[in-house]
Amino acid sequence: MFNIIKTDFYIMKGSLLFVALYNILFPLMFHNTAVFVPILILMSIYVFIMGVFAVEERDGIQTLHKTLPVKAESIVGARYVEMLLIWLPASALQYLTCILLAKPSLWDGIYMLYSLTLAMFFLSFSIPVTYKYGQVKSRIPVMLIWIVGSVGISPLIIEGTGINVPILGIAAAVFAVLTICSWRISTSIYKKTLL
Repeated sequence: MFNIIKTDFYIMKGSLLFVALYNILFPLMFHNTAVFVPILILMSIYVFIMGVFAVEERDGIQTLHKTLPVKAESIVGARYVEMLLIWLPASALQYLTCILLAKPSLWDGIYMLYSLTLAMFFLSFSIPVTYKYGQVKSRIPVMLIWIVGSVGISPLIIEGTGINVPILGIAAAVFAVLTICSWRISTSIYKKTLL
């Protein structure tokens, strides 16, 4: 799995630069970044993960995966691990930018958990859809999932008034379980595409 992740990051190095720059520059544009930070982090994950799927589909990487002694669980699991590997630096860059510029931000454990919950929501639905229909056919449904996950839910937390900590904790636990189920479903779908 480590080599798959390393290869994906090498292939997507241009997107990583975009993700880093956007996460540094975006907080400069708004006075209150509390609502926009989780949306931007989710967009960073979307750009990277969907970019990896696009490259794999374009280059026919699944044909190569059939010949390699790599388990389908590792290939699919790499996408979920990559989500965390994009989420962590994106969160850190935005947090540091807000601190350095003395921007008012409500970045604390609650907002970190909120952005992670949004990321799990996004991946739980988008990765199985992408494996089932391919990157090209699933672009619109995945974009709708991104819009529902970010724009549809984020207004609830404007100025921090909509976050209920116990409900957020329960939602995070539910989406963690859903992400694990999604990984199993995605693995099953991926195995069928290899046949």
